[in-house]
Amino acid sequence: MFRNPGLWFVTTFLLAPAVLWGQGFLGFLEATAPPPPKTYAEFERDTAKAGEIVTLTIHVFPATGWYLYSISVSPADGPEPTRIVTSTVSHFAVGVLQETQPEWVEDEAFGMKLPVHRKPFVLTQGFRITEGTKSGVQDWKGELHFQSCNQRICAPLQRLALTAPLEVDRDLDDLPLKCCSSENLEK
Repeated sequence: MFRNPGLWFVTTFLLAPAVLWGQGFLGFLEATAPPPPKTYAEFERDTAKAGEIVTLTIHVFPATGWYLYSISVSPADGPEPTRIVTSTVSHFAVGVLQETQPEWVEDEAFGMKLPVHRKPFVLTQGFRITEGTKSGVQDWKGELHFQSCNQRICAPLQRLALTAPLEVDRDLDDLPLKCCSSENLEK
């Protein structure tokens, strides 16, 4: 099979184990990456007018065996707090982000007691629909920023895209009339 015994030795004892170890190591990395939490975002009602405040609710379901840190965790403590970032200009955040009550756990990765969410939880944020927003469906678009951990490892900061539809309805009284002047109507 091999005419060169040195090549046979290198292939059998050095190259093959290195390739197999590399594949095993990559499998280990994939196995430790947490699955993203399941989420859905919705407004408390389907329609709003420009200038009104509506509440966005984000339901978050952490993966089994993993937890997400509370919004109240200080980045100075080490972990990244859960937060939302808005990317649409027609939705202006008002007030502070709220969350359901987290549980406190002794976090071995950071060596301290920290507030986390292991079970499904809810985030709520008020948004004012900016003046001048066009009528029609104006999706809120943003991201959920979070850090997932279990009792062995912590994943780096992750981002998950979110969207929530909202129908913006402008009053007819607010729209400028472009039709006709009274002179044109008399003719």
